[in-house]
Amino acid sequence: MLKGLFGGGGKDDGEGDFESAGDEQKGGGDGGGYGGGGGLGFDPRGLERAAKAAKQLDSSPNARSALDLVKEQERTKQADSNAKAAEMNAYAKQLEIKRLHEVRFPCFC
Repeated sequence: MLKGLFGGGGKDDGEGDFESAGDEQKGGGDGGGYGGGGGLGFDPRGLERAAKAAKQLDSSPNARSALDLVKEQERTKQADSNAKAAEMNAYAKQLEIKRLHEVRFPCFC
């Protein structure tokens, strides 16, 4: 998903970067890379690409518009979430009223 956002292009199938990092860790890489000698073998290339994309976005004349768009999308999600929560609360109160009504006025049909 973030590949497209940070200039990776193509579809994100959840593979690829992890496989290549694993190959380097096993010794299948260039030998002097990121997987040698210790621990988890962190591969900073993805982080470097994200930083480069962030710098490009910052220098873009559309950076402010992009940020405003993301903020507006987040506000919309929050409003949708709040509306859904209010709807669920109203439904819960409706069920509680129905339950209390049935306790006070049972039907012995």
